Amino acid sequence: DVRKTWLEQQDQPFDLIIHVEGNARERSDELQALGFQVKRSFRLTNSISLRGTGKQALQLLDIPWVTRVEPDRPVHAYRR
Repeated sequence: DVRKTWLEQQDQPFDLIIHVEGNARERSDELQALGFQVKRSFRLTNSISLRGTGKQALQLLDIPWVTRVEPDRPVHAYRR
């Protein structure tokens, strides 16, 4: 479903979390060079929060060191 959304909305911006092999900081630099807006890298989970268009998101699927791509959704905490 996510891939279909990216295909249908290639010019729209999307917030993503990607998991990578290798050093997340170095990968962040590479992603910026590809035109992504890198928001933050997470060393503990070896992942990166970024923003890019649907077209760019589809290109991530062909990068060998990207192991997982998922939407970056808000997290809500509820009081008991």
